[in-house]
Amino acid sequence: MRLEWINWFFQKILGQNSSAWWSVHYTSRVDNYKDRYRKKGSLFFDGELTYNSFKCSPGCYFNARNGIQLGYNVIFGPGVKVISTNDDRDNLERYTKNRRMIIGAGTWLGANVIILPGVRIGKNCIIAAGTIVNKSFKEHNLLIGGSPAKILKRYL
Repeated sequence: MRLEWINWFFQKILGQNSSAWWSVHYTSRVDNYKDRYRKKGSLFFDGELTYNSFKCSPGCYFNARNGIQLGYNVIFGPGVKVISTNDDRDNLERYTKNRRMIIGAGTWLGANVIILPGVRIGKNCIIAAGTIVNKSFKEHNLLIGGSPAKILKRYL
């Protein structure tokens, strides 16, 4: 059976990620891509999006409560976690306000990458597998890796 049909079954019949208008891998989860308080979307796509990365990447988690802006042709490896918010320390039913997260066009996120709130990543960057990104890298054409993340190489 084709992956599109499996994803469709989990989304439309079983209700997993049911309100997402694009195909999400049946083992992945997208939370808060529509902000219920502001009544508008929190997951933004630049240009035309093919959705192939969401459809084919297993075990990913996206929390878009503070907003995530994805450039064209962003590729997610398996197990990627993109978290745009933290819980409020004083009241766990509230969340912290952070600026919108931006992941530039043509960026590749390797397996088990974790991107934390408020981070901005430039275009055509490669984030190595297992990297924890806790600060912004606004330059373009970078190889980023490590925990915490640092620039490993600059491309021309």
